[in-house]
Parts: sequence; structure tokens; C-alpha cells
Amino acid sequence: MEPHDPPIYVSEIAELFPPQGLWTEADYLSLPASTRKVELNAGRLIIWPLHSPVHDRVAGDLAIALDHYVEANHLGEALFGPLPVRLWLNQIRMPDVMFLRTTHEHRKHRMWIEGAPDWIAEVTSPATRSTDEDIKLAEYARAAVPETWIVDPDSRTVRVYVLSADLPAYDLVATYQSGDTAQAVTLPGFEMPLSLLF
Repeated sequence: MEPHDPPIYVSEIAELFPPQGLWTEADYLSLPASTRKVELNAGRLIIWPLHSPVHDRVAGDLAIALDHYVEANHLGEALFGPLPVRLWLNQIRMPDVMFLRTTHEHRKHRMWIEGAPDWIAEVTSPATRSTDEDIKLAEYARAAVPETWIVDPDSRTVRVYVLSADLPAYDLVATYQSGDTAQAVTLPGFEMPLSLLF
């Protein structure tokens, strides 16, 4: 192969890995580093398409705003994906944006977050919308993430969910639209004008 030839992927390499449904955390963590968003869901490896520039800009702008708020109030750390979060055994997700309180810094390991972050935002895309809005939202409630935002660039909305008294479930406390300023419930004072996102 010449130096400038495109890489050739060998399908036989797939035989070296477990079949879908039998992936373990050890298998997942042995994967080579990648720019792709790769998650582990009940023994199944999920490899998401690359994000669009719009998705990355929206997630980045939200992460920057969250970081400024967290730093100014000395609350902990804002984190921007892709960073694996181990919700429970064999359940590893990569939220787009998250926050970890100082009291939960012990959950941060070199390669992943162990247990629920204190706040999560998922920026939807056509490929991830149903997973973000249904499956992941239910998982984050089960893991007791106090607050989750679903940020939808297509509809230009932000939906804010907080844990319900009827665990494990979320209550939808607000839906913000163009011209509104989204406000966090569990992070008093954290606001995000939607005009800065969309």
C-alpha cells in the first residue's frame, strides 16, 4: 500500500471481538481511542454517526456557558463529551455535556465517570433523537441524574427534566422555545438564552 492510499479495513478483524449482546465493560474499554461516539448498552456496542457541525457547535456553546457558571460559583466541573459514563454494569453512555459536583469528584476516573453525573444535556440529531428522548432519558432517571436537558436544534427547543418523586422517572418541568432563556432547576442561576444556541 502506498503512503497516500486510503486505509483498507479488514472485515475479519470483527471476528476478534464479541458478537453483539455479549460485549463486556472490559471489551469496551479495550477498544482503541476513536473520535466516534461509542456506547455500551446491555452487552451491545453502539457506534453513532459523526455529529454535524451544528450539533457540535450547540453542545460546545452550552458546555462553555455551563463551565463559566460552574467556575464562577466553585461548584465542581463541567465536562464535554465524548467521555464515557458508567451508569451501571455494562451500561456506558457518552452524554454531550455534563456537570459533576465537587462532592462527587471521586466519580471521575482517568477514562470514565463512575456513576451518575449531577446534570446532563443531550443535543439531539435525526440519528439520535428517539434514543435521546426515550431510552437515554429513562436510563438517566434510573441512574438518578437529578436534571437532564434535551436540546433540539431542529425544533429550536430545550426541554428540562428533573427527577420525579415516583422514581425512576422524570417530570418535564419546562419547554423553552426560540426567544426564551432556559433555566436550570438543580443549578440555581444557570441560564442559557436559546438565541445563543440556535
